[in-house]
Amino acid sequence: MECRQLMVFLALTASVYAQAQPGESPWRAAPVWPTHLEYRSQDAEKPVSPAPDPGFTIQVGAFRDRATAMSKAATLGSASVKVERTLRNGESWYLVLLGAYATKVEALAGEGLYLSANPGADTWVRTMPESLAR
Repeated sequence: MECRQLMVFLALTASVYAQAQPGESPWRAAPVWPTHLEYRSQDAEKPVSPAPDPGFTIQVGAFRDRATAMSKAATLGSASVKVERTLRNGESWYLVLLGAYATKVEALAGEGLYLSANPGADTWVRTMPESLAR
């Protein structure tokens, strides 16, 4: 463990112990992430900027046959349905993707609406494929 990582670990551990009430296990206290820490790159003295959010979508199907994927997309009847081809282990798969969401929370809410209208459906909230990213 690097020195910086060890210092962060020790600071977090100390904050957990500080929050514990007398007689209470310190690990039952809600952890607090120190807001005074600033992460910096190893190579420069400027803060590291986070990677841009790629966006999220709901995968409602994955099929080896394009016609089956297109048929599934047509049954959804939404303008926000996309069929995306991808390769897995050298084989083509056609993913049926529903919606484009800025955050994972929004995508999970959309998935909840979809599942309430389609009980038992098999869905997956995933990052937006690069070819569809905004």
